[in-house]
Amino acid sequence: MGIYLVENTSMTIRDIESGSRAWLPVRADEGYDFEIVKIDKGIIADIPDGKSICDNLIYSIPKKIGGYNITWIVELKGTKRDDKVGHAIEQITDTIGYLLDKEQYPEAQKYMQKRDLVFGLIVGAPDKTLPAFAKEDVKRLCQRLFKQSLKRKQIKDLYSLVFNIQPRKGHKARCEGKSSPYTITCYNSNGCEIPLPSMFTDMVL
Repeated sequence: MGIYLVENTSMTIRDIESGSRAWLPVRADEGYDFEIVKIDKGIIADIPDGKSICDNLIYSIPKKIGGYNITWIVELKGTKRDDKVGHAIEQITDTIGYLLDKEQYPEAQKYMQKRDLVFGLIVGAPDKTLPAFAKEDVKRLCQRLFKQSLKRKQIKDLYSLVFNIQPRKGHKARCEGKSSPYTITCYNSNGCEIPLPSMFTDMVL
């Protein structure tokens, strides 16, 4: 159903159809393959009028015993305008609800079932800073993601389950910020992609 990213290779996730300028460069760690799945007009094709959902999800497929089963829900905003970005938290929350709807979207079930960790990613346009989100909104989303994560007892800070992604030219992937949502800066040149899943598991567990 999705596009596959195999271990030790990289990919840049884009949403060309919507005209978004955001993109997410990722690299698969050794021992992991990933499925990149289109959500909006993909596995969820018919949402109510006035509602919007996230663009993609990333689904880890561990190739070794003890590997992490992780889902990242990705919203490619591609703008810094408050009126366009402000509802990203709500979009991720609503998307979780649709993915868990067994009757309406049975094919979406596997992407949320038996996941060790579930993350929300809000991706901005290259070199454009995302606006701050209301702390209470971020906390509520993190609590929802926490409930979907089986390794709850190992998570050091449940409020680290939401990340802003900021593409910046020449930046190797690194995490910045003192409070959630943390910002990961990265770029789509060789060696600057976000390593999956290690960048997240090393920080959160």
